[in-house]
Amino acid sequence: MAWSVFALTLVLGVSCGRPPVTNRAKLERQEAVERHQAQIDPPAINLSNSSLQSFCQQRLDHFNKTNQKTWCQRFAVDDSFYQRGERSVVFLCVGGEDRPWGTSGWPHLQTCNNMVQLAPRFNALLLCLEHRHYGGYDFDAVPKFDLEGLHFLSSRQALEDVAAFRVYAAEVLDLQTATWVTFGGSYSGALSAWARLLYPDLFHAAVSSSAPMESQLNFRGYHDVVASSLASPHVGGTPQCLATITKGHAQLRELLRTTLGRRSLEKKFNLCGHRPLDDSNNVAGWAGMGVITSNQYNNNRCSITSCNIRLLCGNLSLMSEALPSELDALVELDRFQQEEAVATGAVQSVEKCKDISWNGYLESLQIQEKRTDGSNLMGLWTYQICTE
Repeated sequence: MAWSVFALTLVLGVSCGRPPVTNRAKLERQEAVERHQAQIDPPAINLSNSSLQSFCQQRLDHFNKTNQKTWCQRFAVDDSFYQRGERSVVFLCVGGEDRPWGTSGWPHLQTCNNMVQLAPRFNALLLCLEHRHYGGYDFDAVPKFDLEGLHFLSSRQALEDVAAFRVYAAEVLDLQTATWVTFGGSYSGALSAWARLLYPDLFHAAVSSSAPMESQLNFRGYHDVVASSLASPHVGGTPQCLATITKGHAQLRELLRTTLGRRSLEKKFNLCGHRPLDDSNNVAGWAGMGVITSNQYNNNRCSITSCNIRLLCGNLSLMSEALPSELDALVELDRFQQEEAVATGAVQSVEKCKDISWNGYLESLQIQEKRTDGSNLMGLWTYQICTE
């Protein structure tokens, strides 16, 4: 359909688009928001191949002295702003459940962008450190991610990694007298704070953004933060965007209550299988976090809706105006996000139907061989949150 061509142009950044306006004041407000967004261009760490190094004496098990096995932990170095002196400063981005040096650099920007923004002011050396296991195929400490290999995946082991790396880097890079500050966001933000707490002799301070310091079951507060972001013009959201998502999910909830409603949803969202929404586990897994991919991170350089709130809300606004209901707008955005994944190379093709099988999800957690495509991530992360 014609909408797909237009929407794809919109989401890939050729044009951010905006819904029709009815008066000059509204137009001026929207233009002001867009000017503000245009100024948000997060600086990136230098992730050239020459900046990547490895610490190959990192211990696999810091709590068992009889286990002397080591692995090569990767780290990135960026000295673009660094000035060596008596008061040298080192900013360390603590890696979390993703690699901080993909070709796009997105994970780094998402969790440690403030580190890069502050670096020129303090003439800081920038380092970012990989988290054990989350390097996937390149994690060379264990042959596969079975229970024996996963035994060493924990925040406690990761914190010992950070401390050991700090000692190593201070010697190798001649940073013994420097002031070290850790940075991180979300899980890595918790690690950043805990590193300062456990090793005050090694780290002068910590910056811990959006960090879940205390685990909670049914963590509704997470959704509250997502909602406030989707409504905030400061990060590209709008009240209309949040309202559309809220109303669309309310309409979905009502349809889930009846047999005819569930059949209608299965057809709208092109769900696989025989009456999958009659299984409460399928419903929870599919709709529990929302039926569209919302933004856990917001990156102005990202060119797709799943990591750029401005693009998500801009597309959704146009869709909601062109379609009869908020739910239909969510259906269209869900379909569009599948097309985005193909356009950006994340997947090879759009599936014939959308698989929301809970049993299929459980099977994905049982992947033991190490892979290069990121398919290990969910199993690794689920293991860690369940055991910790």
